[in-house]
Amino acid sequence: QLSDENLLIALAEGGEEEALKQFYHRHSGKVLGYCLKKGFSKESTEEVLQIVFLQLWRKRTHYSAQYK
Repeated sequence: QLSDENLLIALAEGGEEEALKQFYHRHSGKVLGYCLKKGFSKESTEEVLQIVFLQLWRKRTHYSAQYK
């Protein structure tokens, strides 16, 4: 199993969709939990989740291991 850093590198270097899926499965629950804890509605929480991971995908080429 790859570390989070290696998953981000795989995303940045090759646009690996599988890396994004693994990252999503590891962290989507944390994002959902945070939103629900802050009192977001279910609909808003789902929207935030989509935005977070869509932005990760869109900005994947900006990740650099030197900034870990």
